[in-house]
Amino acid sequence: MPHDQTQNFKSSRLLLRWATGCAIGLTFFGATARAMSWSEMKPKLETKLHLLPTHYFEDVGQGTSLTSTVIKLESEFSLRPSKAWRLRLSPWVYSDPVAPSPNEKLIVDANEASLEFKDRDLSVKGGLNSIAWGVTDIFNPLDVVSARRYMDPLNSDKRGVPSLDINWDNGTYHFELIYIPVQLESIMPGEKSRWLPRDITYSRQISGRTLILDQTFNYLYEEREELDDALKNNVGLRFERRGSGLDLTGIFFQGAPTAPYMSIAGIYGSGTSIREGQEGLLVQEITLKPIYYVRRTFGVGAVATFDTTIVRFAASNSDRISAKSVLPGWSQSAIIGVEQNLPVGESTLTLLLQATWAQHEEQADNTITSIDRIFDRSWLLGLRLPWGDWTYTAAFLYDAAYFGKFGQLKIDRKISDGLTATLQCDLFEGPVGSPIGTYRRNDRVTLGATFFF
Repeated sequence: MPHDQTQNFKSSRLLLRWATGCAIGLTFFGATARAMSWSEMKPKLETKLHLLPTHYFEDVGQGTSLTSTVIKLESEFSLRPSKAWRLRLSPWVYSDPVAPSPNEKLIVDANEASLEFKDRDLSVKGGLNSIAWGVTDIFNPLDVVSARRYMDPLNSDKRGVPSLDINWDNGTYHFELIYIPVQLESIMPGEKSRWLPRDITYSRQISGRTLILDQTFNYLYEEREELDDALKNNVGLRFERRGSGLDLTGIFFQGAPTAPYMSIAGIYGSGTSIREGQEGLLVQEITLKPIYYVRRTFGVGAVATFDTTIVRFAASNSDRISAKSVLPGWSQSAIIGVEQNLPVGESTLTLLLQATWAQHEEQADNTITSIDRIFDRSWLLGLRLPWGDWTYTAAFLYDAAYFGKFGQLKIDRKISDGLTATLQCDLFEGPVGSPIGTYRRNDRVTLGATFFF
């Protein structure tokens, strides 16, 4: 396992132990005030097991695989030792037994391990918390708090946030304060992942020069770098105002971004080559170094409801606080989406249309942590139709800034209360080196199953 991934795993395990130990200790301390039976504590356990075997249609070489056999286990356990106290534990386990990258074979993490105290409108949560900010789906410029798991960047999961989370909510107004003493790092794809650029890559560090990746090419990870104590003492504020047909929100966050900047710490190559009509340096090895730095983000959002129509809007302004010039600078993002529900027989068809706009100080590159550049100028059309035990979902995204296209078709079939089968196909198209075009050889089909316990 690479050094940075080892450090990441150890820190996650340490924080999980700390949060779990504190939560369990405080729970039993609180429970001593009044003896309660197990049933009175209202224990609740829900578990989902996802089996996601996937086949990719094209071999990209360089030690990658044509198949993946992802297994994900998610559990949610809650317990109320008293009316005011609640314990939550949500372990998360990921495994791909056939992954060519050792660090993707098994990842043990947690979405939540916290203790909550609630008294009327006030609640205080400590430990590893699940944080969900924002009002939009797919692209969410207000979701800036949680580190993520990027094994599959199109289906990345949020990690739990080791934090003190204070909320005051009277039903109309909601204020939230988050303090994060030590933020977790994001989990990046392994060195043999198909989700790292595999033919051509760019980087601001080399003045946009094209790097052509040899068929025997390898990635390496170097130990991460932390500037200005970026992972320490992160803080966030959120405000919500709920009204009849109109909800408003505002956020502020200062701390490490959800994804680090991927610095090229070393290049091994010789000579030049031409690929897809582009000339560049022929490279056999690149060493990547994740750099965590400080950003400050302000954002606003709104949700308006009109009978069967929902309109969602969000916008953010973000700037780099750390001084290193090669890091991503200021950025501005906005999204507006319209959801329309239409009756179809005894079911309801949901149509979604979204438009996104973003502006960045720096030019786009195609590193793994730049995947959100597909939303610089994009249009998304989606639909969802439940029909008996079947659910049909389709989505199409057009990247107008870099001329990329992405399509997804998904069919879910409820076999029983405890089992759902899924068939999903993802298709990518775009110019080589563009945000979507980087993955144009990752067309895939997944035949999966989800078990509920």
